[in-house]
Amino acid sequence: MDKQEIILCGLQPPDWISIVNIIITSVIGVWIAVAVQNNLTKSRYLKEYFINEIKEIRDLYKSFVNHLYVGDKSAKDVKEWFKIMSERVQNLDKFLHENTK
Repeated sequence: MDKQEIILCGLQPPDWISIVNIIITSVIGVWIAVAVQNNLTKSRYLKEYFINEIKEIRDLYKSFVNHLYVGDKSAKDVKEWFKIMSERVQNLDKFLHENTK
């Protein structure tokens, strides 16, 4: 046994290259899997948020129209409500355009 074999634990240079190749490939694979999973999770949460926000706005409009039909709202209430809802819809629209392409 020569000195080089003792230092390399009995492995030849091609063996070391193979071991390093396996380690690097594994690290890159794990990194890609984590990055893709995080991206999908963020995307899913954003979609759920937007869907829930739109459903809530729809329900608020439905309730408001029902109150108008019954006659529970005054003209001042209608004006204030539409002002608030238009601001909310504009903010949602702006946020959607900024976060989606």
